[in-house]
Amino acid sequence: MRAYKAFDDSGIEELGVVSREQVPVLVEAAEASLSGKHFGVGFYRSEKDFVEVRPVGKSEYLIWSGCISGGRGILGWFSRKRHIQKTVSGRASAIEAALYYMDFSRDAFERKYG
Repeated sequence: MRAYKAFDDSGIEELGVVSREQVPVLVEAAEASLSGKHFGVGFYRSEKDFVEVRPVGKSEYLIWSGCISGGRGILGWFSRKRHIQKTVSGRASAIEAALYYMDFSRDAFERKYG
């Protein structure tokens, strides 16, 4: 899985391929950045298939992504959400979301977090 840092004020820094073992370290680094140059960590399969984990306060993280899968047919197209934007409590929950994205299909991720 490829990863990047998304800075609030200066764009994206590509991190390359990361392992599951690196996810906790990256999420912890993002949390530590709250007192400096704040960033979130993104994980992606393609330009459209990604998830960002961003610390938003004391022990809270925003899980953010565009929705690219969804319901079938015209009704599914009209009723689907455009983004996943979910706040989770605790570093463990943020890490769990990133690992779930790595381990499961996009559809499964959107069902769980969408």
